[in-house]
Amino acid sequence: MERIERYKEYVIRAFEQRPGNWLAEIRKQDGSMIIRDDSPPRPFVVTPHARYSAAAAIAFAKKAIDSPSVR
Repeated sequence: MERIERYKEYVIRAFEQRPGNWLAEIRKQDGSMIIRDDSPPRPFVVTPHARYSAAAAIAFAKKAIDSPSVR
């Protein structure tokens, strides 16, 4: 099961890695690369830590998108 949400110019896909462990994949809606200060450009980024629900994974992804290190 997964949950998809649009946020700003991004698409967030929350997915259950295993029961009770949710991650979020972040992509730009236009397909362009995500640029972060700490790594090379990538077409998508997966949140590094699992959350207990899809909503929590999406909330974490939104915080990552809002951080100044993501463009």
